[in-house]
Amino acid sequence: MRTLFHSVAVLAVAALLGSQAVAASLHSPSGTWITNGGESKYKLALCGDGDDLCGILVWLRPDARNEATEKYLNKMLLNAAPRVASQKWRGQVSVAGRNFNGSITLLDANNIHIRGCEGALCQGIDLIRVKD
Repeated sequence: MRTLFHSVAVLAVAALLGSQAVAASLHSPSGTWITNGGESKYKLALCGDGDDLCGILVWLRPDARNEATEKYLNKMLLNAAPRVASQKWRGQVSVAGRNFNGSITLLDANNIHIRGCEGALCQGIDLIRVKD
């Protein structure tokens, strides 16, 4: 009986440690992100049912501000993109008044890659988490 109890206890501890390792490897996309060139910042958050991703343009560097770009400040650029994998979302990304089919991949705790396509033309951008 003691051997069975010991085996169950070992399995329970292993399962707990394993689930903590998996949870530690998953990161939240929620937070403030900046382009790798520093032109703009975005606020990302889980939204909808808590598993979708939303994003708002919250800041533009002064030299990136003009009449065309300022009208997108504080506007939803990514609206309820559904999660399609553990750290990946797909949806419509709006940039400068144009909609792109996009994918957002959380590479690690501090890096996101966004890819948007309009027809056969695709572009990507990398975002870095801003430490608040």
